[in-house]
Amino acid sequence: MKSMRLFVAILLSDGVKDELCGRIERLKRGSLSGTFTRRENLHLTLAFIGETERFDTVKRAVTSIDAPRFTLALSGCGAFRREGGDVVWAGTEKSAALDKLYLDIGRALEAEGLPCEKRAFRPHLTLGRRVVTRDGFDMEEFSRSVKPEMMTVGKISVMKSERVAGRLVYTEMYSRKLGAE
Repeated sequence: MKSMRLFVAILLSDGVKDELCGRIERLKRGSLSGTFTRRENLHLTLAFIGETERFDTVKRAVTSIDAPRFTLALSGCGAFRREGGDVVWAGTEKSAALDKLYLDIGRALEAEGLPCEKRAFRPHLTLGRRVVTRDGFDMEEFSRSVKPEMMTVGKISVMKSERVAGRLVYTEMYSRKLGAE
């Protein structure tokens, strides 16, 4: 099988995407520069796998997950400080179900011999990369203005990441429905 750049993610409801796109537009107006996430690429990453030829193994690991459906709610914004511009993100409310799902996916991938990142899980939805905000942009006020939009998480998806005509494109390769709430 051909090598693909893969990750496991939660795809977002239209309501959550609407709220995030509003945040992105406001961030653009308050920024000097940055690369901003396109609506179709908004997601929450649960596991980054990277380049692999083992799609079937990833699919098997994700299929083994037995998790309930749960509610995900937006909560505030922040930034990972980087030289050359920050990664600006929207956060989620604390969720035991989300934390457990993250751990379960990591264990399932490792059981299949697929190493995962070992960083602490900080659930976030990337709004922009290499963002340089204008003087006076108030990140705290920006964060407080996020509406606590909610959605039911009913599936997890294996996503392929690739550049097509210079654009980053994410394609759902497989999805696993989650159990009843």
